[in-house]
Amino acid sequence: MDRQQQNKECENKWAQMFLDFINFKHGFDYISAPSPCNSSADDIRGISKTNKFENVILELTEAKKFCPKEINLTTTDIKNGIKFFNNNQVQNVIDNKIKKYYKNNTNVINVILLIQGYLGKDWMKDDLDKLRSKNIRAPFKGIYYIYPGDTTSKAFTVEIKKCF
Repeated sequence: MDRQQQNKECENKWAQMFLDFINFKHGFDYISAPSPCNSSADDIRGISKTNKFENVILELTEAKKFCPKEINLTTTDIKNGIKFFNNNQVQNVIDNKIKKYYKNNTNVINVILLIQGYLGKDWMKDDLDKLRSKNIRAPFKGIYYIYPGDTTSKAFTVEIKKCF
């Protein structure tokens, strides 16, 4: 499997975590499927197994920042996915996506932005209300934060801008 296939496989897993969340919460029956178009704002589609529900367009992005200069990581560490996160990264990712699509005249009104992150529930307590109020008028149909879980915490999805 080449790098591009690995990235698509990874995106598919993250998208399915979100689709499982909305399936459970709202009684949908979505599964993830490759996007039929080659748009920068259309990574994966959510397709209804029974065709009862309208397809959803999903754009995935990571909340990450590069390693601070004072930490000396090897090339191997970086290739193995060492990433640093902080509370500002989620809003920075949203702002950067809005700027990108505005600059490119890309309409994202039907796109659900999925932010892939590694900040646990403690982060939610501090920043969720601020994120929700700041992004209520964001151009995306919805914005959600997805945490994959780890050895001490379960996976979860957080609604920043609800669309269902």
